[in-house]
Amino acid sequence: MKTEIIVEPKKTYGETRIYPKCDMAKGFAALLGQSTLTPANIQGIIRMGFTVRAEYTEPREELTMLGIQP
Repeated sequence: MKTEIIVEPKKTYGETRIYPKCDMAKGFAALLGQSTLTPANIQGIIRMGFTVRAEYTEPREELTMLGIQP
């Protein structure tokens, strides 16, 4: 089983939204009944042993505070 998920953080109206990019991340969002993942969701996914990799087009500094690997 793949233990890495890929997300894409985007800033929208001053708020960072974390969009799932891979099938596993989309599966987590679907299980949670959400279209995006929250920082709390990401922390839970990390505690379950998954690695979270961000593919982004925006500044990185906020992402490391969430525990997301650039």
